[in-house]
Amino acid sequence: MATPAAPSPKEQGRRPDPFTNRSNYELFKQQLTTFFIANDAIYDTEIKKILFTLSYMTEGAPGAWAQYRIERAQAQAVANIIPDAAWGTWDMFSTDLDTTFADPNKARNVLNELEAVTWRGPKEPMTEFLQRLDILATRAGYNTNDNYMIGILEHRLPIEYIDYVYLERPVPTTYANYKLRIIEKDNLIRRRNAITSGHRILLGGAPQRTSGAQRTGTGVTYGGQGQPMDIGRQKTNRRIWNDKLPYRPQNKSSGSSTKPPPKDLTNYQCYGCGKYGHLRKDCPTPKNKSPNSRMNLRLLAETLDDADKEYLKGFLINTLYYHPMHTTQNPPPRLKCVTTPTN
Repeated sequence: MATPAAPSPKEQGRRPDPFTNRSNYELFKQQLTTFFIANDAIYDTEIKKILFTLSYMTEGAPGAWAQYRIERAQAQAVANIIPDAAWGTWDMFSTDLDTTFADPNKARNVLNELEAVTWRGPKEPMTEFLQRLDILATRAGYNTNDNYMIGILEHRLPIEYIDYVYLERPVPTTYANYKLRIIEKDNLIRRRNAITSGHRILLGGAPQRTSGAQRTGTGVTYGGQGQPMDIGRQKTNRRIWNDKLPYRPQNKSSGSSTKPPPKDLTNYQCYGCGKYGHLRKDCPTPKNKSPNSRMNLRLLAETLDDADKEYLKGFLINTLYYHPMHTTQNPPPRLKCVTTPTN
């Protein structure tokens, strides 16, 4: 009786994502390495690994590179059969991948990130910060340099953590022991914060304002400290009172307002044209064509009686002779009596 064939092993883990962009090379290489380690019983030859990798390089620059490798191998085919030597070894294939798609400035960029790494504050546990630091140090090749890594910690962490490390003798000289003291200090701080917050709750801390509200028959009841009063929340844009403006009552009647009767201007003389029956503001003669535009002052003087003329004369004398700008060196002008010619 023939022995039944052993079932083929099943793949373990997750397959890598398609490699279509040069910027995703590090992620693709990481996923590919993990997948091959988990399925070493299936992909047990170098040809299987190479063909599997090429099948995930389909677009962009990676797709063009894979097409070139496939065409080069097909050129060495004998009777449409590609020999295994045409694909090369897995080590040579991996080296060509790194040379083509790896970032040539990777080490310098990672070192810059390592030197600029900072702790994000109390919200970030110290274990997470040290994990970020270890990843960058491994990529930059400084994970075994104890003096350099201890210096990074002493320049990036608060002074209270460094003091805690130096209080106990002997002071750690390795990066691993130094990290343990830092983690121990961080755990003590977080434990103290938890205890103090518990004390505030037991002793009755400040009441918390809640947003819950219940509508009752008499209104709305707010929980916690309630809601602030509405005084001053809304301000009217309407001007209630202004002492600088005169009081002007508004006519609320629906009818049109009555205008006063027109004034009789029969005996009024115009100072623009000299005619009677209208004022100067309503003069039909243009200002620049007024025939008596230069006789306005004389016409005004003729309308005055003797008492008004003497008053006007005294006003002009006082204004001219007692003006501050008139001195003995700069005497005022002499008044010239002008008489109006009579017809």
